[in-house]
Amino acid sequence: MAVTALHAAAANAQDGAHPAPVGGSPEWMLAASVLTDEQSYEHANAGLYLAFRDKTWFSLTAGQSRAPSAEEDIRAGLVSLGIEHDFGPVGFGLAAERWGDADNLETQDWQGEIFFGDERYRVALAVERRAIDIYFSGAGLVPIATDLRRASIDADGVGIDWRFRIAPTWRTYGSWMDYDYPRGIRLVPRADRLGLLSSSAVTLAYSFADRYETLGFEHSVERMLINFDFSRDRSAIDGTKLRSVTASLLWPVARRMDLEFRLGSSRVDGAGATLHGGLTILVYGGG
Repeated sequence: MAVTALHAAAANAQDGAHPAPVGGSPEWMLAASVLTDEQSYEHANAGLYLAFRDKTWFSLTAGQSRAPSAEEDIRAGLVSLGIEHDFGPVGFGLAAERWGDADNLETQDWQGEIFFGDERYRVALAVERRAIDIYFSGAGLVPIATDLRRASIDADGVGIDWRFRIAPTWRTYGSWMDYDYPRGIRLVPRADRLGLLSSSAVTLAYSFADRYETLGFEHSVERMLINFDFSRDRSAIDGTKLRSVTASLLWPVARRMDLEFRLGSSRVDGAGATLHGGLTILVYGGG
């Protein structure tokens, strides 16, 4: 699934990595995130996370992406729903996600995971099924709605993510996901143009990314968190790689509110570096 600042914040909330609100662990959390880069890619999303007895988490996320191109701006919406339950020391999670634009491309993802851990570490193994529908026109220069055709592609993915406390104030974390696409994906009409949605740090791991990897380090200073992470994303269309380096700072701005600022640089094969940045607001309740 997609890896964003919002998902990282949710993971932190579950294992107590970020500064907890006064009064104890949160029973719910609201998170809102916006990201952009120098190429005018934009992504915004919001999520609600509900906890029950610190063992079960429900999550609901919605968002919107915009990717400019020579022909037109491509917009894509996101809706995802997930649940995790920790039996201790083993837990299970299920998630469903729909992403895309009904006029261009839509993906449906279903993911299951099993995880192990405690307050010192967490390791999760995941399997994923991805169904992709690509819509294109066979008419000519002036396509009409009734002329839209659809090409369907399925992909299977496997992955792992982890977090380890390596010192009292230091953690390391990372993830790896690999998707198996059919060999004929490069011949699907419009796939190459729509593939640009995975060539930006803003939309990393969406669209036709067939592999992504991340590695990060987190350091707590009093009630602040400093993160440095490195990621690499590869396109299933032509094998192009996107590499990103990002730093972030999270600090409490109110009794039950944190703010995170992110800044980084990404580079696509054959192109120069592009700066990207974003903000995430987290609001806690209960506890």
